[in-house]
Amino acid sequence: MSGHSKWSNIKHKKEAEDKKRGAIFSRLSKQIIASIREGGGPDPAANSKLRTTVKKARDANMPNSNIERAIKSFSEKAASLEEILLEGYADVGVGVIIETLTDNRNRTLSELKFMFKSHGGALAESGSVLFQFDRLGRIKVEKMDEEKTLDFIEYGVVDIEVRKSGSDRGVVFWVEIGKMEELSLKLKEAGFLILSAEQVYKAKSYVGEFGEERFKRVKELTEELSDHEDVVSVYMNLKK
Repeated sequence: MSGHSKWSNIKHKKEAEDKKRGAIFSRLSKQIIASIREGGGPDPAANSKLRTTVKKARDANMPNSNIERAIKSFSEKAASLEEILLEGYADVGVGVIIETLTDNRNRTLSELKFMFKSHGGALAESGSVLFQFDRLGRIKVEKMDEEKTLDFIEYGVVDIEVRKSGSDRGVVFWVEIGKMEELSLKLKEAGFLILSAEQVYKAKSYVGEFGEERFKRVKELTEELSDHEDVVSVYMNLKK
């Protein structure tokens, strides 16, 4: 019986991992389609937004065949997909911004509304959360001397983070959206390896002075939202 139980646990764990991986690949496929539509065509060499999304997909171990299939399916799916920016509050008033890409608005709204409610939060009216965030470019390079970062502040940089430890190690430049391409070019010309470059929402301030149990509920909501196949990105003003 113990062997059967062990096998059953392994099987269920693998099924859960496969389901999560499938949701991630589905979301990345939609991001690829959106990048083609917004960035100017299906050629990564001529579409920097698509190029960035394809790199993101490869970093997530998405097979090349899936990436190629998403690019080929652009003409079939692009017209039916709609981008929706949603706002909400998690437990204890944590602000949440959700970028979605869906072919069924009503289904997506209904499912995300249920997720918020299940974790003590609620979707909010447009604009009620957005003012707490700035829309910025985020460019991350592998490594750089802290003093060297000053050479790039004239290219629309509004903040710099030097992350020295852990898997998130590197230097992050927060930059005005309109200056992203210029800063990326200057960093490449200076010989720095760009790990990622994307447009994101950055919280103006953060909240997080509450108990462990409520913190856990907010984190669970974040994970559940991120796993939804129609969700592209989730941003919170939750203190890490």
